[in-house]
Amino acid sequence: MPVYMLLEEMPYTEFQGWLEYFERRPVGWRDDLRAAKLMQAQGIEEKPENLFESLKQLNEAVAKYAPKVPEGATPTASLKSSALFAKLLAAKGGDNVLGGL
Repeated sequence: MPVYMLLEEMPYTEFQGWLEYFERRPVGWRDDLRAAKLMQAQGIEEKPENLFESLKQLNEAVAKYAPKVPEGATPTASLKSSALFAKLLAAKGGDNVLGGL
């Protein structure tokens, strides 16, 4: 699609959606992550966020949009959707593994 068609036909809400998407997932973050892992395998001990700006933006976006867990609470959503939890429930007498959580 040519740029002039985008300028004339793209709604503003869709444009804002793309801006939010690129805030959450900066261009090139996968390549930077791959390069950082290769560098760490070669012995570089620096954090990937300090090496690549896109990874720093990605971590900030993850922290900004991640669901907040109240202080002192244990997050159980990921446990309940795990294969381990499914196996616990399938075990004999596993109907009430977490005591009603």
